[in-house]
Amino acid sequence: SKMPPRILMVLTNNDALGTTGKKTGYWLSEVAHPWERFTSAGAEVVFASPNGGPCPCDPGSMTAGADDEVCKTFLANDEVQAKIAASVKVS
Repeated sequence: SKMPPRILMVLTNNDALGTTGKKTGYWLSEVAHPWERFTSAGAEVVFASPNGGPCPCDPGSMTAGADDEVCKTFLANDEVQAKIAASVKVS
């Protein structure tokens, strides 16, 4: 059988916006919606980041995506959240 295509999505490890004290991270809908399209088409999504390991989600994007079904499904998917918590280091 043919291997599914693998798609690399690179996320940030940064959780602070400079020295402002504001929290940041990847924007939820900008990751959740492509992930949904890619996986629905049969692709495997690999999450990577500059440092590897956890990738924080911007709290503002979680508020903005609170009523978005794709975002809710993405956040509720334990397998996806585990992959984002253990992202591959970009070398």
